[in-house]
Amino acid sequence: MAAASERREGLRKSAPARRVNSKQYSQLNVNFSAIGAQVERLRVRLGQVEAEIKADAEGMEAYSQRLRRVQLEQELIRVRLKRNKEWASQFATNVGPFEAKYDKLTGEIGTLYDAAKDKHARAVQLLVDEFRYHPAFRRPGDDFSAVPFRPA
Repeated sequence: MAAASERREGLRKSAPARRVNSKQYSQLNVNFSAIGAQVERLRVRLGQVEAEIKADAEGMEAYSQRLRRVQLEQELIRVRLKRNKEWASQFATNVGPFEAKYDKLTGEIGTLYDAAKDKHARAVQLLVDEFRYHPAFRRPGDDFSAVPFRPA
């Protein structure tokens, strides 16, 4: 403890006592005011930066929540896509026989319809030959009338 007090006294002795004149006092006052103003500006700027950091943290949290929702939606879409692909492959194997049957039936119906058109054309020709029927118009004195029709 004695060493500490000796050091203190040594400092006191080594530092010469100085008096500050009014010009120096005025300059010190200006410097202290400028330092105080700078400290206050830095305090205000620190508050602004802290507010920006808080807003950024909130924005990051909102972004993280949205990212989690999008990732969940993406996973649901992947699951639906997988199920739809499985269903499509099953559909192709299960519907194949029905498609073949449908194609066969439409072919048969086409054949039957062609035969019906042929018979209709022969029947209209029979009407023309036997009853003087004219498919486009009815003439006065004709005994037979009908609506002209020709299957496509």
